[in-house]
Amino acid sequence: MQAYVVGATALAVLWQIDHFGLQKNPVGQMIANGILLLVGVRTLRAFLPCLLVLVPGVVLTESRGAIGATALGLAVIVAMQGFKVKTILTRAVPLVALAVGVFAFSPAPLQQRVTTFSPSQTTNAGYAIYVRQKFATDARRIISAYPVTGVGVGNYQSADSFSTTPAQDPHDVILLQAAEGG
Repeated sequence: MQAYVVGATALAVLWQIDHFGLQKNPVGQMIANGILLLVGVRTLRAFLPCLLVLVPGVVLTESRGAIGATALGLAVIVAMQGFKVKTILTRAVPLVALAVGVFAFSPAPLQQRVTTFSPSQTTNAGYAIYVRQKFATDARRIISAYPVTGVGVGNYQSADSFSTTPAQDPHDVILLQAAEGG
């Protein structure tokens, strides 16, 4: 677990320098997992200073899913420890305060992306959601055309070639499984 936290911390730093061709969502989730390990595992307390890198790191990935997962995971940790005042004051409040501070000083496009949840063709943040919805619609079309056998593992892109938004996958593992495996 120590190696994971150190690796996630290094990734949080390196991601700001170069994305290395990695996608923001898995990177954000790795960083989020590091945060939750530090908050939830007592034996990792010596690594708590890593939170000063991990929290800004998860926000700066712009991964709404990773940020949401971190918040949900933190709530579960607090709940599993019986909503103890000490846990809330020593772990949850400082972590939330740091995240809010990082977010407040983040660039406006990052803030807009993280807080946009509606599809739009006029804003960058909304356009990402719009495209995701198009991917899902295309995947559902493939699923309805091949409901029993699917198109075969690895064949999603060729089955999606008729689409207006062709993609290697629908960015949704359940839809991908249903489209490829039936």
